[in-house]
Amino acid sequence: MYVEFLEIRQQWVYFKGDLTENIHVNRVILQSTGCGPRLFAIFVDYLQPSNRDNSIVKYADDGTLMIPVYWNQRDKSEEEVEHVFKWCSDNHMNLNLSKTLEVPCSLPVRSTQSPPPPIMGIAQVESARLLCYHFSNHQKPHLHVKSVVSEGVVSYTTAHEFLMSAVPFIPDQSFVGTPNDQVGFCELNTVIADIGSGRTHASVTCMHFDEHEELLWMGNSVGHVTSYYSFNLEKYSSFQVTLTNDIRDILALQNCVLILTNNYLRCSQKGGLSIFHLRDPEMIDMQVMLLTLRETLMIAGHQKTILEVDIASNRIINRVMVENGNIVRIKQSDSLIFLGHSEGYVSSLDINRMQPVFKVENHTGALCDLSLQDSTLITTGFSNNQGTLIADSFLGMYDIRKQRKMPPCNLMFDASFACFCTDYRNRATVLSSTGQMQIIDITGLTIPPSMVIHQLNLAEDTFVVCYDLSSSSRALAVGDSAGIIHLWSDSTQPIFNEYSQSTEFAPPLGCDFHISYDDVMTPYSIIKMPHTDEVLASEWPPELTVEKHWPPVSIPPEFLENIVYQDFIGYGPNPGTRLRNQMLYDLKDNSFQEGTTCNSPEGQSALDSSTENDIVPELYRKVELNSFDVEEEDLELEKYNNTGLQSVFHRSLNSYCNSLLQVLYYITPLQKILRSHLCKRDFCMACELGFLFYIIEHSPNTEICLTSNFLRAFKAIPEATALGLVLNEHDEFLPNTASLARLIQNFNRFILQQVFQDVLRNDEKGQSHHSSYSAKGDSTDCFKNGSALLTNLIGATIIQKSICKCGNSIRRELTSFTHPLTYPELLSNDKPVRYAFGEIVSQSVNASQVTQAWCSKCQRYQPTTQIRQMTRLPKVLFINCQLDHEADVTFWKAQQKFSGMNIT
Repeated sequence: MYVEFLEIRQQWVYFKGDLTENIHVNRVILQSTGCGPRLFAIFVDYLQPSNRDNSIVKYADDGTLMIPVYWNQRDKSEEEVEHVFKWCSDNHMNLNLSKTLEVPCSLPVRSTQSPPPPIMGIAQVESARLLCYHFSNHQKPHLHVKSVVSEGVVSYTTAHEFLMSAVPFIPDQSFVGTPNDQVGFCELNTVIADIGSGRTHASVTCMHFDEHEELLWMGNSVGHVTSYYSFNLEKYSSFQVTLTNDIRDILALQNCVLILTNNYLRCSQKGGLSIFHLRDPEMIDMQVMLLTLRETLMIAGHQKTILEVDIASNRIINRVMVENGNIVRIKQSDSLIFLGHSEGYVSSLDINRMQPVFKVENHTGALCDLSLQDSTLITTGFSNNQGTLIADSFLGMYDIRKQRKMPPCNLMFDASFACFCTDYRNRATVLSSTGQMQIIDITGLTIPPSMVIHQLNLAEDTFVVCYDLSSSSRALAVGDSAGIIHLWSDSTQPIFNEYSQSTEFAPPLGCDFHISYDDVMTPYSIIKMPHTDEVLASEWPPELTVEKHWPPVSIPPEFLENIVYQDFIGYGPNPGTRLRNQMLYDLKDNSFQEGTTCNSPEGQSALDSSTENDIVPELYRKVELNSFDVEEEDLELEKYNNTGLQSVFHRSLNSYCNSLLQVLYYITPLQKILRSHLCKRDFCMACELGFLFYIIEHSPNTEICLTSNFLRAFKAIPEATALGLVLNEHDEFLPNTASLARLIQNFNRFILQQVFQDVLRNDEKGQSHHSSYSAKGDSTDCFKNGSALLTNLIGATIIQKSICKCGNSIRRELTSFTHPLTYPELLSNDKPVRYAFGEIVSQSVNASQVTQAWCSKCQRYQPTTQIRQMTRLPKVLFINCQLDHEADVTFWKAQQKFSGMNIT
């Protein structure tokens, strides 16, 4: 239909009954026709820019021509406009110059250049209305908001306060993009920096990421320091350092934070409490500080003396004189210290002799920032142009190893700050004072998708003052002159450090647990008593209470017999009959008199004959058996051991291992291997265990098996003492402080490894094994290789792989005798999940973790993935439950509830 309409067309006019002659129409578009707008859209689609970098946006009869002009290329805007004029002329169309406007835009950087001359007489304006949006040359939304407010939508004051406020900014997803590796960095969070009490405005002067915890430190121009936790920027601590000076630099250590002002240094806890202050007459205008490889602190500024401070002793140990002061940046390598001077050059000092080495001059005006990675040094600064400082739109580069300049890295904006990314080689983050940010590759070999220019959302008439990049290179913090902190990241939940230690928080207030009304096992004493000045409902009234003090401890008579008085003070030796703060039982019926202990037969009979009103219930009384009195021993064993199994000597502190020794005895193959072992070594654990097993087997149930020989050999092994497995019989506090659960697990690991080494050492010497089972028909040949039998019985084959991030892999085959359990990590608000025991064991023996390990290929410590995989199961699997933490016990309590049992 459109083709027929356009092929042969004639037009005539009918007016008051008169019809004109037909006239041939040679125009494509006719007004007042239904298909005119569609034909016009098809027609103007043939108008394309002459350069592929330019673009034309057409809407009905309006068009917008966008021409980018780069600083290192020739301006071709006039040629593009001439191309549009020529196309209109060739197609018999007129371009309405009265409605054509030119809006020259540039990146919001500080520049003294004047706008370009008008193009072909087209009027230049600072702003114009494009469709429904007011577009300005400074690319700020204030003009558009003002025009909308003038139409009565909202009040201008409210809109202006909203634009100038520092509320958390939610970026437009169509402009900034979702945080990920493909799109790059975007603004994740924005907060108003804390300025302290009595202040109305303060700019952020320094930013620092804590390399030990997930903290971001901020210092401002009124001497206030604040720390923020994690990417949500939750306020962690805030304190005032000084009232008259600004904060120049912050350095966070493992347990403290160092804060530098212009005239003194302060060391504080991360909560804000002061540890020490350091002042010196030469601390006049300090700027920066550096923690050296020798664990000392170097402080420099606008003076010719660099101070080296010993943090441990809080004193100045060295003063280094430099040729010219005015130091604004300081960095270090393995052998050199680099000093950035405000005049525009960088000097270096030998880290041992503190003597100058070489000088780098990359900027003729002033220096802004410097960064160092391996042997490459980059700088940003200003150039001197006829007495005027102009920001350099390049990075000055220097090769430290060859000590020569490298070609500069050109940028698309004036750079003020630069920092190398630690996780990427030859990649740096560059930032301008007006908010342009870009991640670049200084070699120019790769151009990842994230290397685009980002614009920070700065308020009007504000500029960037400081910034810092986290050690993980996943978070960038920027502070501006309006006192606002901007956090940028390429992830929605970034981490500041790869391996951060836990941050200490105040304990939560109130009761965070629930007790069921039908729970009769949980004691109410687990609810802490609140601190209040009011009278509690559980308190008795004064008229119904009697104040009674605890009676003093009676003095033993044997002490009074040997006491010696000097003046009015008596001295005497401690008889050692009681432990410290020990009180004797005082029964209500006085059947248990003072001086009678449960260690004596009289005290024991008194305990047995006591009634249910005694202080200590019968089930919890400690029963001491006399192993040297045969008649009483038989009586006690028959009374307290009715299992039919042998009893083991238990009066020693080291008898905590008796339960495990009895477990090993009832593993018949292990018992046979150890009883067949025979060697000439002193203190051989395999021999002693075999002898102990022989005694247990041949002793009647009414006798106690003594373990004195085994304990004597056990105490003589240096490894057992070094591991803390041997308890001191004379230490009265040790039984209360030692963790028996941890001791028995360590003993399990030690005894299996020690027995295997004793048997293996005997096999290597070629000594024969003796078998006490030959009379029963067992062959002695099966015990000639005891180590192989032990490996097959209790040893599991483990394949351990260590994989570095560079790809270097190391594979080792190990034999493990014990296997600790690892439990799933559950958060406090997570719902308990039921796990099968086999699933827990499988995850424990086939585990993987990431640790710092030495890489032979990289020649340094790198994050290494260690994978353990069991390839052969033993016949007997020894498992340590590893119940060392409260979270592990909570996990087992949850599993017990799933099985129908309630463990309190």
